[in-house]
Amino acid sequence: MLFLRGGYKFNVDEQNISLGAGISIPLSFANFNLDYGFTEFVQLGSVHRISILLGL
Repeated sequence: MLFLRGGYKFNVDEQNISLGAGISIPLSFANFNLDYGFTEFVQLGSVHRISILLGL
């Protein structure tokens, strides 16, 4: 299964746009999730987040 998301914060000076995608893969012994997120900040610049979840 594939997940896509996006968002925008109004009336905030530091953060504006955020995007992300994730994938969920059922394995024979567990569920595997891989998630990526991107957020654009004024002071920090581009911030990338990656998470991996293995559910037994």
